[in-house]
Amino acid sequence: LVTGAFASARGGRLGDMEIEEHVSQVLPPDELAKVDPSVWEGANVLTNSEASLLLTNYIQAKREKDPAFEPNSVMARTHEYATKFSTVVNEENTRQIRTILLQDYHMQLHEVGIIANLMPETAEEARTLVPSLKDPVRYPDDVVLEQALAEIARFRER
Repeated sequence: LVTGAFASARGGRLGDMEIEEHVSQVLPPDELAKVDPSVWEGANVLTNSEASLLLTNYIQAKREKDPAFEPNSVMARTHEYATKFSTVVNEENTRQIRTILLQDYHMQLHEVGIIANLMPETAEEARTLVPSLKDPVRYPDDVVLEQALAEIARFRER
């Protein structure tokens, strides 16, 4: 089973301020106002690869206990989607991508999720997909961002 492989360097949990910051970068303000903040408590960002691995392991564990186990339709569709759009299928490689982006390149959790899911090839593409990567303090030029993308590209399996 997956044993805490996907906890972030900060313990895998988002603080209240981080939650508000992350959500405000993803949802338009009028939609954000409709969301109950308690929905995000204890939330963590998973990539499609991580979700696929977690669901695969969960389903396998359930089937070991009960060979007739079948996931409900929502779980089955979620598993199918996550597996179809996974960019990495190896658990260790998935862990490495998260570690590299969080620890070596100090990306935020939502940035890690988007970059690991979409695997952009250039800094320009990454900045277009993830506007927060336009931060000139963290990424004053394309060199550092291009290094991050090149480093994780070697783990891509699909």
